[in-house]
Amino acid sequence: MYMNIDINQLIKLGIIPAPDEEVIIEKGTLVSSRQVEESYLISFGWSLPNAITCDQEWSEYRLKMFEHLKNECNDETREEFLSKIQIEDSHWNWFNKSRCYSTEEYKWFFLKTSHDVEAACLIYFPKESALNQDDIFYIEFIAVAPWNRLTPLEEKRYNKVGKKLLQAVIKYSTATLGYRYGFCLHSLPQAKGFYEHIGMIHIDKLDKAQLQYYEIDDNNSMRFLEVL
Repeated sequence: MYMNIDINQLIKLGIIPAPDEEVIIEKGTLVSSRQVEESYLISFGWSLPNAITCDQEWSEYRLKMFEHLKNECNDETREEFLSKIQIEDSHWNWFNKSRCYSTEEYKWFFLKTSHDVEAACLIYFPKESALNQDDIFYIEFIAVAPWNRLTPLEEKRYNKVGKKLLQAVIKYSTATLGYRYGFCLHSLPQAKGFYEHIGMIHIDKLDKAQLQYYEIDDNNSMRFLEVL
C-alpha cells in the first residue's frame, strides 16, 4: 500500500496532515546484536509519517520473514519458528490508528534510530483505575519492529526496546503530563509474561475476549522505573 511513496511530498500536497511538532523526550545509544552502537531518540507527538513508516517497513520485513520460512526452512524448523515468533499484532494498521486516534486524549510515542522506527506506543488518558478509582493512563497499543523480536532472518537486532519505550512513556507521562505512575492495558497472549514480570495484576472481570486486562499500581510502576 505504501510502496515507494514520498511522505514529505504527500504532506506538501496536503494529502496527509503535517505531523505534530516533534518533542524529543529521550536520547541515547543502543547496541545491536552485531555490537554496533546506534543513536536513538524517543519522540512524543502524533505523526502520520511515523505511522506509515511502521506499516511499510514492518510489513515488508514480515513478508521477507515468511518467504524465508517457506522457501529456506525445513518443516521442523518452520514449525518451531512459527510457534515462537510474535505476530499477534501483525494486522495492526498504524496509519489507520493515527487517523482514528488524534484527539487530545491520545498521546503518541515513537522510538527511532537514524533509519527506522524501532517501536511505537499509543496511550489514552483518563481511564479509571480498577484498583483505587484514580485516573490513570491506558496503553492502547505498544509494539516493537519485527527485527527486534525473534526472527529467522537475523539475531534480534536490538534488545529490550519495548521496555525502554514503555519506561520513557511512564517518565514523560508522570513528569510532564502530570499523570500517576499507575497504568493499565489489555494484553495480547504472548505479552502476558512480560507484564506479570514487571508487577502488573490481572483483573479478569475486565478481560476482553482473548485480551486479558492488567493494571499496575504506582509503587510497582516506580519499581519498574527503578526509582523506588
